Amino acid sequence: MTCWLCGFETTNLFTNTESPTCRNGPCKVCIAVKRVDEEINQAAAALRRLLVERSNLRSEQNRVHGSLMHRLPIELKNYIFQLLSPLRDNWGRIIAPGVIMPLYLTSVCTGWRDIALSNPFLWSTIHIRIGGQVSRTSDRINFVREWILRSRTMPLTFHLDIQTEDDDDDYDEEELKGIIGAISQSSNRCHSLSLDIPLEVLRSFSIQCQHLKRLRITPRIGFIREPVPFLNSEVALEEIETRFVPYQSLQISWNHLSSAKVGFSSPEDIVHLFQHAPQMTYCHISELVCSSTFTMPPITHQKLKTLILCRAHSNFEAMLRSLTLPCLQEFGTDYLAVIPRYLPALVERSSCPLTRITLFDIYGFPNDFHSLPGVTDLVLESPFVEYVHLEKLLLEEYLPNLSRLTLRLEPFLHLWKAGTISKLLDRKWPWAGDGSEGQHRKILVIDPIEAGEFSGSVLETDIGERLKDMQWNIRLRRDGFELMVPEV
Repeated sequence: MTCWLCGFETTNLFTNTESPTCRNGPCKVCIAVKRVDEEINQAAAALRRLLVERSNLRSEQNRVHGSLMHRLPIELKNYIFQLLSPLRDNWGRIIAPGVIMPLYLTSVCTGWRDIALSNPFLWSTIHIRIGGQVSRTSDRINFVREWILRSRTMPLTFHLDIQTEDDDDDYDEEELKGIIGAISQSSNRCHSLSLDIPLEVLRSFSIQCQHLKRLRITPRIGFIREPVPFLNSEVALEEIETRFVPYQSLQISWNHLSSAKVGFSSPEDIVHLFQHAPQMTYCHISELVCSSTFTMPPITHQKLKTLILCRAHSNFEAMLRSLTLPCLQEFGTDYLAVIPRYLPALVERSSCPLTRITLFDIYGFPNDFHSLPGVTDLVLESPFVEYVHLEKLLLEEYLPNLSRLTLRLEPFLHLWKAGTISKLLDRKWPWAGDGSEGQHRKILVIDPIEAGEFSGSVLETDIGERLKDMQWNIRLRRDGFELMVPEV
């Protein structure tokens, strides 16, 4: 119980203090002491009951007469709590430090705790980091188990990150086994699994996820040579992302795969991917490991819509010469020279509706760059580009029907000062064979600040004032702003 004067908390009333006992039965004094002790115990029980009742009434009082938060509908409260959740990547990895975890929300008050515990979505994504932790192993394992229980029946997303950079930050094998056991108990709900772990741990990783839909494996060092132990032919993945993992070691069903991101793979793995994943619509390949004499058999893939090739420039030429992609809509690369040399031939051979090009870098403008009239969208992912080549690509008629340009804030500021932005927005470019008067160009500027939300500071400078004076439509977005000339 708690003293209402000093706040001291205790569960003992000190009624069992030592005293002389009666030899021939209790005397009057002993009987009186016993009677008083019984009354004290009854009063203490009544006080505990009243304290609990008062706490419940105060919670109800806060709900009825409290702040706006207490009067909001439960659906809106859940949505607010979801917005407070940590910023994660597509695989559940927390990418923003100093965030509000769902566990913090349960410690604010009884009302917030009830809301957080009633929303299983808050607990359906789990980032588990092993190594360098000061908490006890048993506490960590119980914490993961309790987190999983709070997700109820929701599909689960696990990101397991094992730190082994040095001897002082090594992982605990007992802790790893306990956490794997906790994940195994909910393996029927595990739909997404991301493993950023050492190769030796992956070899002994034992968990059966028959309903797994998404898988990412990024071993720290070395190639996986033997089959991945927790995968079998019953696992039908829809999305996969791997590095240093030969696809022959993945004994899975490829018939449902729609997205693949591959790094440090061999040509045989790429051929295997295109031949055995007929439903694939997105493919990102980087760091292709092969000899200079790389050859690839002719392959026609009927469903692929997006193809991105990065960081293996010479090795991608044979691939582009061998592929036929009738549904290709977007092509991305960090090597500008590959576009004029092989992309037009691929488009003509495939008769595909290519409308979007994504460039992760711009350096070295090729002399044989041919016009790509079908491209309407251009995306520049890198904030660091060679502006001479960028301006040449935009202002000359290499992309005559370009109607939407997406770029970072730094390239935008350079193009603005050079007058390129004004030229892009002021000109109309007719659609080929359309016969219409023209289509205004749009420019979408992305400001990748750490908070993930556009600050709008650029629009408060002289540049923003000049944009407003030109009577261009400016639409703010969470990650930047969009410019467009208003229609007349």
